[in-house]
Formats: sequence, structure tokens, C-alpha cells
Amino acid sequence: MSDVYSPDEVEEILRRALANQKDGLRRDELVQAATEAGIGREAVESAIDELDADRGTHRLRQRVKERRRRRFGQRLISLAIVNVFLAGVDYLTGAGWWVQWPLLASGFLLAWDARSAFVPGDDDIDKAARRMLRREERQRRKRVERGARRGRSEAQKQFEIAVDRGLTALLGAISKHIDPSRPTERSTSHRDTDRSI
Repeated sequence: MSDVYSPDEVEEILRRALANQKDGLRRDELVQAATEAGIGREAVESAIDELDADRGTHRLRQRVKERRRRRFGQRLISLAIVNVFLAGVDYLTGAGWWVQWPLLASGFLLAWDARSAFVPGDDDIDKAARRMLRREERQRRKRVERGARRGRSEAQKQFEIAVDRGLTALLGAISKHIDPSRPTERSTSHRDTDRSI
């Protein structure tokens, strides 16, 4: 038996070892173990980053698929309600059967949605995922802008209060210089204490 293992054997050994371990490894533990095994730190970091990107892409693709399936279910319920209503109207009017045409159109629409929801192409999913990311980025920017506007309006209110207080103090100081005989709050409080003695 040789002490040198091929990359496939190394992968299988590590897979079996990790299957027996209950907890996974943190990033720093994984990097340390790989560097101790003779794998370059940059290669491990790069592989971890690639895996994280793949996970993010996979999660995004799953969100697109779930959204499409949810939309299919909603459309199925809506079309069922509309078509039952139309069938009832057709039955009550009794002037010839026409309900099959809306049913046929609904069937084509549902077939198209079912294909899109349950058997999507990879390019189709990727395009939808990019659209979803752009839409979420626009929404995030709008939230940030709204927060900034609220922050500015709050700052404007605080500024107005400070200006109002400053003007009140300034006008009080000016009126004191114009009419020195006018009692101020401090001199009034001293007079009150003098009277009480």
C-alpha cells in the first residue's frame, strides 16, 4: 500500500471523515487544516469564495423557482374562479355555449406558466435572477434615500428649533441692552427673594 493518495481518494477520505463529524468547520479551521495538509492558503480562500458564490447563486435560483411556483398557484386559483363564474353565466344565459373559448385560453396560459414554473431553462432562471437582483437593489436604494430624507427632515427640525432658541436668546439680549431698566428673569428672582426676607 502506498502512502500517496490521488485527489479523488483525498476527496473521498475527507468526505467520509466529515460525514462522521457532527459539526462542520468554520472558515478559519478549514483554512488552517488545509494549510497543514500542504494546500496553499490562497487556493483554499479562493475555493471557499467560489463555493460561497455558488451557494448564493443557488439560493437566488431557488427563490426564483419558488416565486414562479407560487405565482402559478395563485394564477391557477384565479383562473379557476373566473372560469367557474363564466361557466355559470354561460349556463344561466342559455344562449349557446361559448365558455369553452375562455377555458381554452386559460388552459394555454396555465400550460405556459406550468412550463415556466416547473421546467424552466437555465438561461431563463438566470435572467429572472438578474432581474430580481436589480429590483432588490433599486428597492434598497429607495429605502436608503427615504431614510436620508427622513434624517434630513429631522435635522432640519432640530436646526429650526436651535435657530428659534438662538433668536429668542439674541432678542432677549438685545432688548436688555436697549432697555436696561427692563427686569430680566434673574433680577426678578432676586427681588422676589429680597421681598420674602
